[in-house]
Amino acid sequence: MIYELMSYPFLKVDKMEAGTARIFTKDKKECLIAFICRDGHAEKVRHNYEKKGGETVLGDISDVYFLDVRLAQILNGISDESVLSCGASVKTDVESMNGGGVIGDPFSKSESAEDGIEKQKNGLWCIAYSGRFGCAFEADDKTAEFLFQNINRTQNDEIKEAIRKTEILLSQKCRVYIIISDGSGNGAIRYVLAADGEKKEKQE
Repeated sequence: MIYELMSYPFLKVDKMEAGTARIFTKDKKECLIAFICRDGHAEKVRHNYEKKGGETVLGDISDVYFLDVRLAQILNGISDESVLSCGASVKTDVESMNGGGVIGDPFSKSESAEDGIEKQKNGLWCIAYSGRFGCAFEADDKTAEFLFQNINRTQNDEIKEAIRKTEILLSQKCRVYIIISDGSGNGAIRYVLAADGEKKEKQE
């Protein structure tokens, strides 16, 4: 799992929406994407992902680190400029630990997940756990810390249960959020979710 480490002044974004996309790369790899974008751009972003995703190549990568790096590169190359945060999950054969999942600002420097919380330049928050899952969401500082402390308590749970609890927590505190799971490795599940108020989209 790779997240985006931010070091820029925070920018306020008034309205956002979220959605998902399913892409098939030129080398026939299926990849699930969830994204948060500026309000009114979701359909354009989805179409853009599906079109450009079909023109890119993932490659046969079995090392989870390089797999995540490649996913981050792909998101950087195919993300619409209105995307504020996004993630991707792919299922493929890997050598050892879980991977195949990235989340964060697609236009910023990629870093390996260190089981923590970071604030993006646009004010969104990102939480990521290596080999498990990550989420990005809109919240004030106090709510973000509350969510991190409680999501952190799920990390001894089986992955599906941890994601279920995380979804409940985010739905209680946030209007817009996404969840991405590492899709490759023993016990991993390819899964993305995007929520925008009462509207939720899941892909597995």
